[in-house]
Amino acid sequence: MPPVPVLDAPRVSVLVATWNWSSALRLALASALAQTLAEIEVIVVGDGCTDDSAEIVAGFGDPRLAWHNRDGNSGNQAAPNDEGLARARAPWVAYLGHDDLWHPRHLEHLMATAAGRDAGLVHSIALHYGPPESGVVTASGVEPTGGHQARPNLRPSAVAHRRELAAAAGGWSHPGSPDRPADDAFFARLWDAGVRFAGSNRATAFTFPASWRRDAYRRLDVTQQRALAERLAAETDRVERELVRLLVAQADGTGGLALEPEPPQPAGWREARRRFKGLEPGGAETPAGARLDLGTPLPGLEWHPAEHDAHGAFRWSAVREAALEVPWATPAGEPAKLRLALAYLLEGTDLAALTVAVDGFPVALERAADAAGGPVLEAELPAAGDHRRRLARVVVRAPALRRPCDLDPDNPDRRRLGVALRWVEIVAGEGSAD
Repeated sequence: MPPVPVLDAPRVSVLVATWNWSSALRLALASALAQTLAEIEVIVVGDGCTDDSAEIVAGFGDPRLAWHNRDGNSGNQAAPNDEGLARARAPWVAYLGHDDLWHPRHLEHLMATAAGRDAGLVHSIALHYGPPESGVVTASGVEPTGGHQARPNLRPSAVAHRRELAAAAGGWSHPGSPDRPADDAFFARLWDAGVRFAGSNRATAFTFPASWRRDAYRRLDVTQQRALAERLAAETDRVERELVRLLVAQADGTGGLALEPEPPQPAGWREARRRFKGLEPGGAETPAGARLDLGTPLPGLEWHPAEHDAHGAFRWSAVREAALEVPWATPAGEPAKLRLALAYLLEGTDLAALTVAVDGFPVALERAADAAGGPVLEAELPAAGDHRRRLARVVVRAPALRRPCDLDPDNPDRRRLGVALRWVEIVAGEGSAD
């Protein structure tokens, strides 16, 4: 192991924004300190942490590490990143998500790319892992021959940029674009300012998006990160093997070669995404009882993208147990009814084997009616103890996940599908008209 260098003139300032996930932070910092480019400082900024993150940082005993904790929680990475930028001393700044990992040569390859391409922002290829049950492995940051003709979709853990460019872009906490993710808006401002982007075309960043994992900040599970960290340490050809996993996922219909930029989202999307990750929704009012249309945006990977037929929008579940947050607002003491509209089942699937739970309690489904586009299933729910507006978690468990291509060799659809729904609602009394 190389000696720890003197910190008077670090070549790269590594910024790590974190909040109350010390088990993931430990793995991320270990991957930063293991870089072959060792002349770094690692600035860890807690976004109002109340766990043992400070002790985790101190436990490394590495003078390259610095810990700072903000007085309160801002709810995203923008404010911690701006504080880290204010403390950074190196000419280059790199970002590492507190639940992400780097290959040991990540910074070495980025700085070599910067030197050879005269770029203000450099990035690696990043591999993005969905939860194990999803089978998803995707990638971003592939640079085509001749450089980027349009702004690439990047994730912070893959990026380094010249430090002075952050101020020119207005920093991370920019008042504009409140409906866009902070990272996408920040990189867009750099691109629009004419900053040259260059990719290393090396897969050296590995991300495990919390926005793809329901209750990530409640479960605090780092099984996938730990397993990959062990593989990277033990196998010299690990990157090649991880790229093979990506290609297999692509062939299997669960992965792809690029992530699409996230478009502006409707009102309430930020709160919905925070709830999905297991965070408090930030004080936003829960909507009153209303039908949840599955054509609307849904966070996570539990449901495939919305599709449309002659009867409207629907979605297929992508995992055996796919959840929905459904508005529930019934008067105190009155029973309620769960109603869901079934769009499709794959051939040979037994409808009777479809099960549903509401807030963790199984309910008995009955076929109530045949509406346009498919049957409507209903279940009686217990009376509400009060009439506060809230969201009920409705978990739909498909009998199995199957691929259309396995049922019909002429069908090119390789996705794993469970059940397709059009809408779900919780209503009082006898329900509402279709």
